[in-house]
Amino acid sequence: TWLEADKQIDRYAALLQSKDISKDQSFALLMDNSPDFLMLFIAANRIGAIAALINTTVTGEGLKHVISISESKAVICGASHLEKLKRILKAEFLLHRGLVV
Repeated sequence: TWLEADKQIDRYAALLQSKDISKDQSFALLMDNSPDFLMLFIAANRIGAIAALINTTVTGEGLKHVISISESKAVICGASHLEKLKRILKAEFLLHRGLVV
């Protein structure tokens, strides 16, 4: 129901805030289209954060570049994209910036 979706959006907003993502701060969102993708996007808007939507076909150096220029404080990714994200997390610029998954 819409009420259940609204409650889930509130939970996602609280998750973002628990990762110190707040108004005007961006986080990368690397997920396939799904209800959770949409609810995370709405949760970001609810708290004034910026969801930097990452094309799910981007990998390797391209993914590092996209995350870097998005100035994201965190990366939230779907399970199907976790392995490609793990491969680039070892990059110094990501670790230095304190990105979390």
